[in-house]
Amino acid sequence: MAVQEDEFLASKLHGLYEEVGPEGLSSAMKAIPASSLRGHLDKCLESLEENRSIVAVLAAALPLLQDALPRDARGACVVPHPHPLKKQVVLRRGYSATGCEIFFTGKACDNCDTSIEDKEYWCCDGPCEVDFCKGCYMEMQALFSDRDMEHAKWVVRFVTSAARYMLVQATPATREAFVKTLAFDWPSDMFSELVRVIVDVADASVVHIEDNSHIEDGTDFWHSVGFLQILYAANQLPVTEKRLGFFSEGPRLSEDRFVLRGVDKCEAYADWVRWSTVVGSTEAGKMHESVIQASPFEISPQFTCFLSHTNLVPLTFRRRCIWFDATSKDFTVRRTVKVSREPVHLRAGFVTALGYGFFPGMEVRLRGLQGAPELNGLEGELSTF
Repeated sequence: MAVQEDEFLASKLHGLYEEVGPEGLSSAMKAIPASSLRGHLDKCLESLEENRSIVAVLAAALPLLQDALPRDARGACVVPHPHPLKKQVVLRRGYSATGCEIFFTGKACDNCDTSIEDKEYWCCDGPCEVDFCKGCYMEMQALFSDRDMEHAKWVVRFVTSAARYMLVQATPATREAFVKTLAFDWPSDMFSELVRVIVDVADASVVHIEDNSHIEDGTDFWHSVGFLQILYAANQLPVTEKRLGFFSEGPRLSEDRFVLRGVDKCEAYADWVRWSTVVGSTEAGKMHESVIQASPFEISPQFTCFLSHTNLVPLTFRRRCIWFDATSKDFTVRRTVKVSREPVHLRAGFVTALGYGFFPGMEVRLRGLQGAPELNGLEGELSTF
């Protein structure tokens, strides 16, 4: 199918989407030069009016968004810092416990989350307090040298603009319609690629926010996180909504596809402090539902706590936060559990000592039933256990 370049108003793009579907529209975009397509898609974002337009724009943009960002040695995507970086030279030096010469910077690298002990490091020459050690700076420069970084920067801008639209301008009803479209109308491979793109952009952006202070200033990153929560809701919807009289057997994608591994680069202690002082015992696990229903959406202190997004945060980061929680001065509960070391008895011993974690009156959702799949997704209050 040939697409004329003057057909890129969002309303016309939706007509093409209705005619050929998400796969047909995405495929047709490959015939248009990337430089022209970027400009047209930017104009489409500016003229969005409703859900039917945003799904068409995302389908059209998907070929340009895939694999656009370089990845570091950990596998996480990276992009240049939005402000100029300034080289710093440290004069104060000493020796480590092993006799190695080190330099005292009083800084930690925002990319690898380790103390900066090199003679040289790079810091933001703009309004934010972001620092990079020499190793991470040189690695990122090498990654950027052989990539089209102008295109990579456009991908980040486009994704954050789409996320801003969905969170700031779209109504809860529009978000719900968007979720249903992605959950039931988009092919699995396109939905998977869209999730990967948003995860990549969020991963690349997280190192550029000030996670020790002024974390709420990273609005583009938090909009990307909110957009990812909307995609997570679309992923879960087939489990909770009947189609043709039945619930789906499970989510569209495995939950690990939504994990932001770049969060492991952030300061766990600072986030544990935010969680313990701001979030506490609130229902952080249902953040995706809160984002969809928010009117208006706000980047609140609870939203800017990584631990509020338990479905997106890596297990390793949560383990670090649990350690701070378990060793804090307010932690006074200690318990000794004696169990058999034999593998066949180990689990039964822990269950006997600690229980199953269920209790009468708690809210539960049925999942994974093989014999009666029509009951999967039902919610209710547990009467007895």
